[in-house]
Amino acid sequence: QISNPAIAGIMVQVSLETIQWQPTFDTVKSAFENKEGAIIRLGVLVITTLLCYYVDFAVGITTGVVLDLITQGKIGGMGRPEIEKI
Repeated sequence: QISNPAIAGIMVQVSLETIQWQPTFDTVKSAFENKEGAIIRLGVLVITTLLCYYVDFAVGITTGVVLDLITQGKIGGMGRPEIEKI
């Protein structure tokens, strides 16, 4: 049987190797440089991180994916240009 601290250590190591560090740093840097849409991307990243840490990985990742799709305009209509009325 594997002890709980050993399993926790494995989970931490796997999660650290899973993180895409360069895109994360680029998102934070863009937000500080006030680039267009960077604050929203940083907000999605922070919300996803907090949900993964405090609630559950599945909830955090699912919420992050949905928020990212919404901000890209792929669901929910946010980000889609206005349609001119004839």
